[in-house]
Amino acid sequence: GRFVAYEITPTLGETKSVTSHVFVESALGGESHLVYESRPWPSGTDFLALKDWTTDGRYLTIKDTQFQSSALYLLPIKDGAPTGGAEMVRYGDFLDAYTTASGALVYKEPSTKPTEKDAFITSLSSEGQVEKWRRLELRGGRSPSVYPFPSLSPSGTAVAYLASDQDAGKTDIVLQELSTGQERVIYQSSAGRFYCHYASSLSKIFCGGSVCLDSFFGF
Repeated sequence: GRFVAYEITPTLGETKSVTSHVFVESALGGESHLVYESRPWPSGTDFLALKDWTTDGRYLTIKDTQFQSSALYLLPIKDGAPTGGAEMVRYGDFLDAYTTASGALVYKEPSTKPTEKDAFITSLSSEGQVEKWRRLELRGGRSPSVYPFPSLSPSGTAVAYLASDQDAGKTDIVLQELSTGQERVIYQSSAGRFYCHYASSLSKIFCGGSVCLDSFFGF
């Protein structure tokens, strides 16, 4: 709760290789400090380097291509400033990543199969060491445009994600119990675009969607 991290990205469509810049500033205000600059990547690429803080506030999770391939990194931060270089965690094309109140990291990456999505889960020890990765078996769907956006419950016992319904016009919110793998559909939506995420400390799932590009609603 002491610092805010944010990212400034280049305008899509620029004709040269571009980089992204991550800044940190005090939550009370004041001057921002550059803490990370990504490697250049081709113009027009939808690339966000900053993912999230770790729960203990000791690291920023960063996506970059330092060794020519996309990978996830941990950047150590203390008192709003980096204390060392970013350390690679694993390779992968990380589209979204979120840490939870329990300290777990949940992320999404594209799959080579258009209607099947892969998701992995791990945790960080008190020393900042990444534990063993576990692959989550997520239900696919009829529509390749439905991304799962997996979100871990505050208790760390369940994951909620999105999947296509048998009805091509609907999207399911699926709740998977991690200990048993059992799943159940807890909500169906007909929104054209849809997104859900667990609250950080409450057993509530917040969702938003749209039926067109400029009309959003929440429920």
